[in-house]
Amino acid sequence: MLSSQFAPGVYFEKVKSGISPVSRVRMDIPGFAGICERGPVDTPLRINSLKEFTFYFGDPVPDGILAYSLRGFFDNGGQTCYVTRIANIDEATCASKIIYDRNDETAGLRQQAMKITAINEGRWGANIEIDIRSSSRASTTCSGFLHDEPVSGYDSAVVRSARYFEQGSVVTIRYIDLSGDVKQIVVELTEVDSSSGVIKWTGDTLLNVDRDSDITFATMEFDLILSYRDEIRESFTFLSMNPAHFRYFVDVINGESVLVTVEDLHSITSVPYNMPKVIKEANGTPDNRLEGGTDGIETLAAEDFTGSELSRRGLATFESIDDITSLAVPDIVYSQKTVVWSTIQSGPCEDDVFESSDVYSTHSLGENDIDEIHTAMIMQCEKLGDRVAVLDFPEGLEIEDILMWRKKYNSKYAFVYYPWIEVPDPLKINETGVRLIPQSGHMLGIYAKSDATYGVHKAPANEIVSNCTGLEVVYSDSQQVQLNHEGINCIRSFPGRGIRVWGARTLSYDPLWRYVNVRRLLIMIEKSIDQSTQWAVFESNDFNLRLGLRNTTTWFLREIWKEGGLAGATQDEAFVVTCSEKNNPPEVIDAGQVITDILVAPTVPAEFITVRIMKSEGAAEIMEV
Repeated sequence: MLSSQFAPGVYFEKVKSGISPVSRVRMDIPGFAGICERGPVDTPLRINSLKEFTFYFGDPVPDGILAYSLRGFFDNGGQTCYVTRIANIDEATCASKIIYDRNDETAGLRQQAMKITAINEGRWGANIEIDIRSSSRASTTCSGFLHDEPVSGYDSAVVRSARYFEQGSVVTIRYIDLSGDVKQIVVELTEVDSSSGVIKWTGDTLLNVDRDSDITFATMEFDLILSYRDEIRESFTFLSMNPAHFRYFVDVINGESVLVTVEDLHSITSVPYNMPKVIKEANGTPDNRLEGGTDGIETLAAEDFTGSELSRRGLATFESIDDITSLAVPDIVYSQKTVVWSTIQSGPCEDDVFESSDVYSTHSLGENDIDEIHTAMIMQCEKLGDRVAVLDFPEGLEIEDILMWRKKYNSKYAFVYYPWIEVPDPLKINETGVRLIPQSGHMLGIYAKSDATYGVHKAPANEIVSNCTGLEVVYSDSQQVQLNHEGINCIRSFPGRGIRVWGARTLSYDPLWRYVNVRRLLIMIEKSIDQSTQWAVFESNDFNLRLGLRNTTTWFLREIWKEGGLAGATQDEAFVVTCSEKNNPPEVIDAGQVITDILVAPTVPAEFITVRIMKSEGAAEIMEV
């Protein structure tokens, strides 16, 4: 409706254009599940860098692949992913340590004061070092008393500054009595008035005070300093054992520390000797580390990776995360070689040193377990329709074996690459300083790089594999013919061109869904339109709504077509959008539905470039067809 216009001029009216822009969803955010040094089990975390992954999930470990895969992901262009740690929760345990109080300082029997436990399961927790120190947050002097000294002594005073003196504070009071002797008592504050400086306490009282001498008040607290190797250091200062104190150690540490949780064991010793003992050496060896902790990976089963209807674990934890657009579980595959590895540790403060007779063996998962996990990955992708699975096959397979594995799967939501790749190994498990790992992490990084550089419509192939020093086996053209025909994407080494991804096929036998980029492009289109047309819900189901949906979708697809994501010399050849009375008859409208039919013609990769050489007299003509 036009506003009232009484004078000549230009007037502006806001009207709806019928086009709400569609925002493209990111297709480069995978979900990784696997074996980590540390980190929360079955709890996905959003990770934005290799440094962040290391902070939460630790360094590479001999019996795990995930850390190597994550480095490959980020080195090849990955930006964001989700990671969930896998472990047998029935066997994984946290390292811990009981800290005793200071009661032995009074020749009494020491009591348990607190328990410090690694924040999550694993042997890693045994490398957490503890340092407990006495501290004092505040001190002041007495400026007077509220009344004359009673027979029982003073249990209150007026101090010059009550700042940082809190209800529940343990305070040391030093004074000189009328005989000239220096006295000291330890009390616990029951009331503090910051404005007037009045404090009251319970416990001992001040008797026969020489009021002309200095009377000092100092709080008694303790500091807890935690460190994990040289990577993480946490310092919690001025802590109290009193639950009523605002620096009660349980409230301060739990939820703030990324290393530990603490528990109050409620020592019955009176203050201040109920405070935790300052840790010293025991029998000449530092006694300041947590103890125990198990990784829970020796007896991993398929269910630890897949979860179940009753237990949302492993891969199942990714289902509720809409951002995730691909899945990878590199730790489930195994090496065909036998391995024995051991840990050598020459000192408690030194890093672990590993030696091995061959490559590693992560667990006892067999072929049926791997198949079950792969199937769970594919089922999740097909059920949700918004993600794909990048599978990893075991190392050391011959061509015939690879094809046998491939026959297990037929899905347009699953891709696989082969052979295994060689990467630098900071653990130096082998004398060569390199390690063979499956490819999924590197490939998903290349997906992200290709998306950012060209777009989702571009096949993520003919790209150099970074953080890769070699291949398990170098395939010939004839060998690739066998694998490519069955949808196995080869990674190949080309003289002068490096190691490259040389395939972009799905594991579907349906030729319409042969290519990786077609599957990913359609997911991107579907998710983007779905998320960007939520405004249409509960709108009036009429001509204007259908026009708005048609315009919105057309604008979005036109942009993709202009970028080369859709085939066709004209827009009409690239896509068709129908949202009208034709596909929305009265019975559809009466059912509360509005239908938009979209037909698109995705571009497909040029896998085969044919070059014809035609010879004529004195010359040769080369022509690509």
